[in-house]
Amino acid sequence: MKKSILLFVLAAVSSLWMMSKAHHFNNDYLPLLENTSWTSFRLHIENPDLVYVYTNTGDTIIGGKSYRVIKRTSIDVYIAEMERSKVNSLDERTWYLYEDTENKRVYYYNTYNHADAILYDFSLQIGDAHPVDPSFTLTDISQIENSGYVRKQLTFTASVSNKTYYIFWIEGIGNSVNMMDPSASIRSVGDPNKIICVKKGEDTVYNAGDSYGVTCESIQNILDKDSATSTSTIQEELNDNTPTKVIRDGQILIERGDKTYTPAGQEVR
Repeated sequence: MKKSILLFVLAAVSSLWMMSKAHHFNNDYLPLLENTSWTSFRLHIENPDLVYVYTNTGDTIIGGKSYRVIKRTSIDVYIAEMERSKVNSLDERTWYLYEDTENKRVYYYNTYNHADAILYDFSLQIGDAHPVDPSFTLTDISQIENSGYVRKQLTFTASVSNKTYYIFWIEGIGNSVNMMDPSASIRSVGDPNKIICVKKGEDTVYNAGDSYGVTCESIQNILDKDSATSTSTIQEELNDNTPTKVIRDGQILIERGDKTYTPAGQEVR
């Protein structure tokens, strides 16, 4: 009797677990813009590897409509490991995104014509053309499981010179290569160019694992270290360059670092 009850309980728990997993997939839509950051790895043979970190920094109003602000930070991984400049502020970019959760679409605000343009459409069906690059066709809709979520994956394919190219869209994640590039394609499933990590707050909601030694954790360490180093360096420069008033031979002078100036700004040698 006890064994039967135990088996019944285990079956019930298993059923609830399966229903929970199915709920993740059948919950109509897993929003993209609920996430707070995406880390994308890009391999270069001749140049150092680049990592793009896209951060959801909040909302802004454009023309009376609310958009999410997405900012990109570029990291040169190998230079970072050599303790040189690592975060490239000159390569920063900003996008404004809007998500229509009812129709499963994501748009970006085109700053040139001041109108919304399609970024993703997760309502597409097999046989539909890719909305950004119509040379690709949606050929498969499947499920993938990662970090406790079962998500819809859309596979687009195109044949060029007897070679097949793929674009993978993952619901709630974006293009598997780069969230802000919906038409970025690869030639094989094992292509190293990919999103390696997506976070929602402090929680990792997608983790593709190691890419040539680059992981979600290693990139976070670089960002944390860069932030601490930048803050320390700035403070040291402020301390070194804080102007000090001195009186020398009855004349008021200003010392800044290792140089001395008159109140008019002329350097005293």
